[in-house]
Amino acid sequence: MARPSLLASAALAWAALAIFSIGGCSLAFDLDREQCETNEDCAALGLTDATCSADKVCVAGGTGGNGQGGEGTGGAGGDPPLPENFACIEGYQAPDPGDMIAHEYRFEKATNGDPPTNASLKVCQSLDAACATPELTLVPDVDGIVQFDLASDFQGFMEFTADDAMGTLVFFQRPVVIPPSQKVIRFVDQTTFLALASSAGVTVDLARGVTILLSHDCADERAAGVRFTTSEGDDQMIPFHFIGSFPDPDATETDAQGAGGFVNIPLGNLTVQATIAETGRIIGESTFFVRAAHISYVPMGPTEL
Repeated sequence: MARPSLLASAALAWAALAIFSIGGCSLAFDLDREQCETNEDCAALGLTDATCSADKVCVAGGTGGNGQGGEGTGGAGGDPPLPENFACIEGYQAPDPGDMIAHEYRFEKATNGDPPTNASLKVCQSLDAACATPELTLVPDVDGIVQFDLASDFQGFMEFTADDAMGTLVFFQRPVVIPPSQKVIRFVDQTTFLALASSAGVTVDLARGVTILLSHDCADERAAGVRFTTSEGDDQMIPFHFIGSFPDPDATETDAQGAGGFVNIPLGNLTVQATIAETGRIIGESTFFVRAAHISYVPMGPTEL
């Protein structure tokens, strides 16, 4: 069965950015703005699974704030039930440290599916954000495919460059299924990216970054019904979840493509949580960094919390 790519369909997705506007951000993601005094205020906004945090922001799946209590997302007896496709979280154990895991990625142009030209990859440790001392340096084959082995506890990312590619970072997460399935990265050149955004009436700040978040479940399959949230960033960030091929800032959970993200992210580290939208149960978390004028692709699968 063919798998959807990490970027879905870039040409269609960014053409749909006409629906993006700062004022249209979902309340669940209106960062650094006072939204509430109590959990009831969040419910009044339609955020029935959110709690009021100490900084007066409604947080999906939160543990309550301002003395209001609320359903916890952790602790014995306090967790909502898990969907069957996320049941592995109850006893999730990461692979033994040092176990070697085989990875396979395929890179292709978002516009026509062609492989990249003059492409190279560097595999880097997370602490080496500039990728000054790569662990591996690789070249995709004629089909855009690259294969390599990494220790299961490797924390890092790939830096992808090509003649026709916007700055691209691909982050790793400890695998749930071994070996993980082939991952497809659809890249786009900066000129096309900016032109598509401009035609849609969206101003992209190249001094900031973009992330595409991808939720997958215990079977390493895309997961619907997942919400991406963060308590970091600022009110210039534009959140979205993909609905069909289109990123929708008003959507509050993933569809079957399991994708979402943020546009115009301030530089530095960002921590994002994935929750079951219906219950607020936390199923995964990832911390990654953002570079200016780069797209960061980040997997959001089951993790130890």
